[in-house]
Amino acid sequence: MQTGKVMGNIREVTKSIARIWRLHKTRESLYRSAMRMADLGSCRKTCSLGYMNSVLFRKEVGEMYDCCKYSLEDAKLSSIATSDPAENFQEAEKVELFLALIEIQDRIISAYHILSQELDPSSEQPFLMTDHVHKLNELNQLLEKEIISMGLHAELFAVA
Repeated sequence: MQTGKVMGNIREVTKSIARIWRLHKTRESLYRSAMRMADLGSCRKTCSLGYMNSVLFRKEVGEMYDCCKYSLEDAKLSSIATSDPAENFQEAEKVELFLALIEIQDRIISAYHILSQELDPSSEQPFLMTDHVHKLNELNQLLEKEIISMGLHAELFAVA
């Protein structure tokens, strides 16, 4: 990945990128938990897609971090511990898990918008983040449709 120019404070940028990486790792865990559920039906394809792009996005964000970090002071992303919220979901809590996925993807989108203001708009990173945001929005729409198709749309709108 081409090194992009950082317009803001490099320390804050690397912290923001690490935060996004952690959110993607949490998202990956949530999708993995969803795919373990027995009665996914048509949701399996959406969850599989979400899982695959969470792995890819985490890798791309890791490469962005490696381009921006100061190697003597900033930790490797793999050394950053994250909690696993997916352990808290049971089979019967499918809607809650989907709502958690939508919520974490919304948090990632917000983090991308904040980070994009710190980067040079002519570099590669803002384009990559725009692509991620677009795909995250598509996944949110797919998850919302799945919740509605389960007849549980009242819960979706009660949380939103």
